[in-house]
Amino acid sequence: MNLDPTHAILGLISLFFAITFLQSGLDKAFQHSGNLSWLKSVFEPSFIKPIITPLFYWITIQELIVGGWMLIAAFSYLFLDCYCGLITDLGFILCVALLIQLFTGQRIAKDYAGASGIIPYIIVALIAQGLFSQCCCA
Repeated sequence: MNLDPTHAILGLISLFFAITFLQSGLDKAFQHSGNLSWLKSVFEPSFIKPIITPLFYWITIQELIVGGWMLIAAFSYLFLDCYCGLITDLGFILCVALLIQLFTGQRIAKDYAGASGIIPYIIVALIAQGLFSQCCCA
């Protein structure tokens, strides 16, 4: 187990995103019809109404992939001492990309409170990416 504080923090942030995205993706996968019908009602008045179903699957797949990716990153940070490289670097970038998609959807749905709730997640992912770049790639 790596007890270096910076790597432990990055491992815990990776674990945080793994839990966040895996829970959300698995919930969408196992509660498919309820989640999809709710999203359709939310985006009913918007211009993306016709493509809600493919977007639902796109977001679900991304959440599962990014969640799994971040679980591997967390494990490598906390237990394998192999914290540099593509897994973590790309993992935080994928987190930000997915969060920006979710943020955009909230804005399109005019759920401004929901959109503002995503901003702290984006900030944490950006800080983690910067911390990773500083400590591991210098």
